[in-house]
Amino acid sequence: MELQNYHDNMIGKLQLWKESLESCKDSEEEMVERILRLQLANKDVPAGFAKWIKKRSQELQLRTSLGQEMEQKLNAQIKGKEKRSSDTMI
Repeated sequence: MELQNYHDNMIGKLQLWKESLESCKDSEEEMVERILRLQLANKDVPAGFAKWIKKRSQELQLRTSLGQEMEQKLNAQIKGKEKRSSDTMI
């Protein structure tokens, strides 16, 4: 009987240790998740936003440049037609 009580106590203590280790593991995982969320909020999101802003700025510069180029070509065509029509009138 005494041996049975000893085994029951040991099993109980082992169970408590197991539960305490599992709770430590859970809190450790929560801390890692919290750190990763903070890193995402403080580093990755602002870096991604800055990259997005830079890309949008480059797209705007490209559109502006293409618009100016098209306007110059159109003006050159208009001037060429005006010159040809004035040459044919003479």
